[in-house]
Amino acid sequence: MPSGVVVIGLYLIFAALGSVGAWAIGLTVEARTSQALSLIVFLTLFFSALIIAWPIAARLTEKLLGKDPEPEPEH
Repeated sequence: MPSGVVVIGLYLIFAALGSVGAWAIGLTVEARTSQALSLIVFLTLFFSALIIAWPIAARLTEKLLGKDPEPEPEH
């Protein structure tokens, strides 16, 4: 399986898990405070999860496949 497919698949998994975590924390904050604060917390965590998921997926792909996850140039 090409490393590009693996890294994208892992990214989607980690991004989805981070999004669900952000949603759950946002709901908890909303129950204890206000909707406005909950929205700020959710958006911060959501975009952070998307940003952090890529380096995690790339490093895990390197460990699993033992090579660089970047695609090779085409001839």
